[in-house]
This record gives sequence, C-alpha cells and structure tokens, in this order.
Amino acid sequence: MESIIQQCRDKYFELAPSKIHGIGIIAIRSISKDTFLFEDPIKAQFIPYETLYSGVQKGVIKSLNKHFAHNKEGIELPTNINYIQFVNFINHSKQHNTRCISDLHSNKYYTNRRIQNGEELCINYLEDDYCPSCIDFKVK
Repeated sequence: MESIIQQCRDKYFELAPSKIHGIGIIAIRSISKDTFLFEDPIKAQFIPYETLYSGVQKGVIKSLNKHFAHNKEGIELPTNINYIQFVNFINHSKQHNTRCISDLHSNKYYTNRRIQNGEELCINYLEDDYCPSCIDFKVK
C-alpha cells in the first residue's frame, strides 16, 4: 500500500485536451525544476512502410503515425503497439519545459524549469534526438 501512496505523492500530470495539438500532458500541480516525470523504455523497432503495406491496412498505418515516431521511410514501433506511453502525448514547443535524457535502456523525462499547475509539458522535437524527422507537429 505504501508504494501506491508514494505514486500518488509523485503524480504531477494528467492527459487532457491540448492547446497545441490533440491530447497533451498537463500539469495538475506546480512542479519544481529538474523533477523526474516519467520513463519510456526503449523497446521499439524501425519498420519500413513497404513492409507494413504488405498486409496492414492504410488506415491502421495512419493511426500509428499519430502516436509513434516516423519519417518518410517507416515508423518506429514498440513490441506491443497497443501499449501507449505518456511520451506518445508529449507535444512540441520551442519554449519547451521538459528534456529527455537517454541511456541504453530508456528515455527519462525531466522538467528543465519550474512548471505551473495547468501548464502543458512540452519537449522541443528538434533537440534531444527526439524525432526531428516527424512531420506531424506544428512549430509554435
């Protein structure tokens, strides 16, 4: 039970409508600078579109492109495509307030400044090796 209580103490955000794009990660309380937010285990594989097109409906591929890193050649898919991580909802902003630190096993997300209650958590897609080839975001 103490583990669940600690998780409640460490809860900083929720998924909610975004002013930037679709659904975003919104702070439910103030968050200090350098706070650990969440971890995204790296368990993905790049799949060329030509491979997907031989058996996967185009509507499914279009849906996957909304949630996973991709470029003109293919898409980076996790081993379980139905397992959605928080990272799938982090939107882009040049005035980003989070950063990604990667190692061999995961990507860890931290605040890079104090965040106010109600503020959307954003990352700069053009920094931190975060999928600069994705073309589905609008630069603000």
